[in-house]
Amino acid sequence: MKQKIVLILLISIILGSTLFSLWLFSSNRRSFNQQQKKEQGLITQKLKIFRDKKESSEELFQQALVLYGDKNNIEDSVNLFRKAIKLEPSPVQQAVVKSYLGLALYRHKDINLRKEGVSLLKSVGEDVSLTDNVRATAVKFLATAIALDHDYEFAKKYILTVQPYGDFLKKINRNEDMLGLLYEYSLEFWPDTEAFYGSAYYLYSQKLIRNEYVGAEQKAAFIDKINEKIKAGDNFYQIEVDSGASSALMARMLMLKALLLSDLSTIREVSSNEAIFAFQNALSMAEVNKESMDNMNVSFNTRLSFAIFLFSIYGPEYDQSEKDYINSFLNPIIEAGPDLLNIPFYDLIANEMKLEEKNSALKKSLNQLIKISPKLRDLLTNL
Repeated sequence: MKQKIVLILLISIILGSTLFSLWLFSSNRRSFNQQQKKEQGLITQKLKIFRDKKESSEELFQQALVLYGDKNNIEDSVNLFRKAIKLEPSPVQQAVVKSYLGLALYRHKDINLRKEGVSLLKSVGEDVSLTDNVRATAVKFLATAIALDHDYEFAKKYILTVQPYGDFLKKINRNEDMLGLLYEYSLEFWPDTEAFYGSAYYLYSQKLIRNEYVGAEQKAAFIDKINEKIKAGDNFYQIEVDSGASSALMARMLMLKALLLSDLSTIREVSSNEAIFAFQNALSMAEVNKESMDNMNVSFNTRLSFAIFLFSIYGPEYDQSEKDYINSFLNPIIEAGPDLLNIPFYDLIANEMKLEEKNSALKKSLNQLIKISPKLRDLLTNL
């Protein structure tokens, strides 16, 4: 009798446990379905941004910013920027969006759209009714646009045509000078970290490296100017961070500073370790968001510049560990998937490789790097 009672109790416990497990599974399933529906609802709401007649200019602007770093998404980003401009009531905010639209259009393959991008950036930069910082950004974006792909012939033909840009042609000894002059011109409107670093790099430190100065006195003046601009850029960097600058923009600023320090290291004004740390800092910032095409564009530029610098300080003989270290920065560039091949970095490399080596320091450096990276040769051949 006792055995039957125990048996019944065991069966009851097992059944109860099974029913509880089924209830718990069902409850969890309902909870999962509710969460799934909730997330689907959020996705639907996000997608509705593109369709809803009541979407805000800011929403469209933010969506466009996500897309415009990838050549495959230029059309979508351009359409979103245009729509955002129409919905934006503030003339100043309209000008901000127009500047980004101009930069997006500059990346387009269609020459007429590229010319439209230049016209937009020029119109914002020369509009005296706008705030100084908005005008400065538009001018700075002209430099950014050229730096993206190094299509200097297009820039000479369509940017450096009317005043005040026409006068720049008289001051250009090398193609890179136009970037420095544009950065310098933007500083006439508003102080900006990228413009301080950019003007120092293209107008002064690169001339030091190429020995384009007359005597010790001018060399010392160039070094003073570089240090002055680095200090000014450093002072405004935290302001940029506090104002919500993107990680891609901050990485670009840090990359320009690293390039400056690498040049100063070459002429023994700072230690190579200081430049190495600066490159590492820029690369870390660029790779904060590996999903962003803008971030990866800066990342690849930084990686290549870092590799070139390491090649210069390790040479002329290289042990295997040094070769491996340099290649650790080159390999992600060489082995990038098809999506990343759409970033402007590869257009820049392709355009530089078309130039004669005497007119391209970058081409000269790439041809040197091939000696320790056979894979790089294959990449350059196929671009």
